[in-house]
Amino acid sequence: MWCSVAIETDALHAEELSDALLEQGAFSVSVEDAAENTERETPQFGEPGCSSIPLWDRSRVVALFDPVDYLANRVSAVIAHIGLEDAVVELSEVAEQDWVRLTQSQFEPICINDRLWIVPSWHEAPDPAAINLALDPGLAFGTGSHPTTHLCLDWLCRYVGEEHIPHPPPNHPREGGGAGRIGCLSPLEGGGVGRIGCLPPLEGGGVGRIGCLPPLQGEGWGGDGVKHVARTFATINNLLDYGCGSGILGIAAAKLGAVAVTGVDIDERALEAAADNAARNQVTLRLLHSSARLTESFDIVIANILTNPLCVLAPLLATRVAPGGFLVLAGVLESQSQQVIEAYQSQQINLKVGAEKEGWVRLEGARSWK
Repeated sequence: MWCSVAIETDALHAEELSDALLEQGAFSVSVEDAAENTERETPQFGEPGCSSIPLWDRSRVVALFDPVDYLANRVSAVIAHIGLEDAVVELSEVAEQDWVRLTQSQFEPICINDRLWIVPSWHEAPDPAAINLALDPGLAFGTGSHPTTHLCLDWLCRYVGEEHIPHPPPNHPREGGGAGRIGCLSPLEGGGVGRIGCLPPLEGGGVGRIGCLPPLQGEGWGGDGVKHVARTFATINNLLDYGCGSGILGIAAAKLGAVAVTGVDIDERALEAAADNAARNQVTLRLLHSSARLTESFDIVIANILTNPLCVLAPLLATRVAPGGFLVLAGVLESQSQQVIEAYQSQQINLKVGAEKEGWVRLEGARSWK
């Protein structure tokens, strides 16, 4: 059994109270919004590189103690020392439980779409016919439940895996007329002529290269002088998942059809979790610590981190995108999107908001062929 101590205070005293409770032997201390689950609840978002975010006007400080007879005296001494004599203190018992089972009960299989399910390793796959990614996040971020992870997985499901890409046969004209040539992709909507072994025109004109990807929804000019929209994709040769966490994005890419996947993280425990999950899913990931030097380019670079690290990493991530390759970023709030877009414009990659979910956005862009 454990003992929970909850004290409501103002933002000015919340941190001082937390430190004092830890000094009195608390195993853990959390600071919560005292208005949680009410209309006055206020979300707070913090990340590395941010200036300190003010706490809630009314904060609830919750400490967990080993039960001892003199606990009430300890708490009273803390309150008196800080000058919170009028504070309301709530003491309650926390029963011992099977914490592993309790944690596991919070994670159910997640359907990304009809192609992909994320299935906790202790669950049976709901749809055996789908691609099922068995996952045990361990101490790493990435269960598939967060909106940012879902946005990235949705993108991968749309654009990775040749069997799901609409490749018309050679010489098959699309709606609007025009004809392709032998061994090349067919003309795009509205007509036009493809070129041998090449992908459709890219944004602003030009021709793709063998085995590489055109920009998303990119526009270009066909041989008939008509502007077309590029929607056809080739097999992905390699993908970089920067900030891989549990490995969920890289493993999903591998199971969806990416040929080679590299995962990078700053946390050794995340790399261990990613390695375990890759083995569980019988896929191969090359896993590197962020201190390792990356020299190669990738068809796709995907990073689900946070706004400030993404801005700091802009020179590194942008230079890892191969000519004609994609950059997909998440972990960005809608209000922060312009900040990230501007950081990558200086790296010659134009990003746009591709999707939004629960206030978070996915940013997408491509490196030109030049």
